[in-house]
Amino acid sequence: MPITQAQLAQKIGVSQVSVSLAFKSGHNRLNEKTRSQILKAAEKYGYRPNASARIMRQGRFGSIGLLHSAHAKRSYLPVPMLDAIYEALEDRKQNLTFCRATDEQLADPANLPKMLSESHSDGLLVNIAKQIPQSLSELLKRSKLPAVWLNVMQEEDCVRHDDFAAAVTLTEHLLWLGHRRILHINASYDASDTHYSGELRQQGYEHAMRQAGLNPRCLTGQKIPGDTLLQTALQVLDTPDRPTAIVHYGDGSAVAFIQAAERLGLEVAKDLSLALLSCNSPESYHGMLLTHMQHDHQGVAKAAADMLLEKINTPPSCRKPMPSVIVPMTMYQGRSCGRLVK
Repeated sequence: MPITQAQLAQKIGVSQVSVSLAFKSGHNRLNEKTRSQILKAAEKYGYRPNASARIMRQGRFGSIGLLHSAHAKRSYLPVPMLDAIYEALEDRKQNLTFCRATDEQLADPANLPKMLSESHSDGLLVNIAKQIPQSLSELLKRSKLPAVWLNVMQEEDCVRHDDFAAAVTLTEHLLWLGHRRILHINASYDASDTHYSGELRQQGYEHAMRQAGLNPRCLTGQKIPGDTLLQTALQVLDTPDRPTAIVHYGDGSAVAFIQAAERLGLEVAKDLSLALLSCNSPESYHGMLLTHMQHDHQGVAKAAADMLLEKINTPPSCRKPMPSVIVPMTMYQGRSCGRLVK
């Protein structure tokens, strides 16, 4: 039979309060000698803190649920973002649990509270960024459950990156380098499965071009299959008025244009500058450092964690929508962009 906290305290001659404090991080009311004595005795006698008792006392699980859609394409979470969420919650003494649901489950008014309870979560980070079920948005507003959205376009209760400003910054950098024939390409566009960032990034590029008195040139509006990307790149670059610089939505099309440039005898950075609005790896092609906009995953994770914990700490009757937080991106200057040589 497991030993109790009171029994452990009695065995080593300390108070029950001291035993409790020994297992709480961030408390310094115990000296290290006493804490060490208690922890060694706990290991010897097989004592473990009673999590259920703690939950009953505090009324909290101390855990946050990360809600994903059962439809894989609707929830995107790169490893750096997941790491940042984990670290942000760990800094705030919170655990992270994983919640997955179908559209039918998300539409059931009774399911979300049940999901919070069964996953031992106090609130939800909602990572459903595409084809969001309207019923889910309405349900979260109506129920006042503590929830914060990640990477969606809405005025309240979400945290996202500033895609518009990122595109402006990257395009202005190319303009500063002397480029005027600048193309924007989004090869991943899919009308049935499109993320808001595609539209905002194109708008940012177009804004910067028009501010410079130039006409935007866009290759967007339809998905370009991977097996035809190289042919598309060759067609774009093998023309008299070819672009001297390209702003890519992401790194999916960059490799094809680098390969096309090599086939046509064009040198990257000297004859053709490539800049990416998002990049999984700045060395995605033969170790070449690519100029790109860096996502501030830590900034997003910290803002989302703080917003959610504020909601959790607010009584449901007083809980209100909170203004969304837009986190800026920063430019990483690699070796794929150079000054235009006339």
